[in-house]
Amino acid sequence: KDDESTDVYRKLALYAQDEDRNVTDEFTLTAPMMTVESPNFRIQNGTFVGDVIVKAEGFELFESTVEGDVTFDSQELMDAAKLDEGTVTGETTVAE
Repeated sequence: KDDESTDVYRKLALYAQDEDRNVTDEFTLTAPMMTVESPNFRIQNGTFVGDVIVKAEGFELFESTVEGDVTFDSQELMDAAKLDEGTVTGETTVAE
């Protein structure tokens, strides 16, 4: 944080937390599609209902669910993703 020379990180936080950072509630965000163009983008907790198109490296699911498909622009982007701590109910593929 506060170091401009470090990588960019973005988080879609679909949860509420208390003062000790314990998750107290999770939320659902619904949209037909979300396009991820920011590197190191994380969906944390909660559920996204819709399809996700990933166009940047470092996509991550952390204790979250995507109720839809996740499509990566390339195999390299898919290989760099961290999906094992989340759930995808649809297909996880590389765009043709």
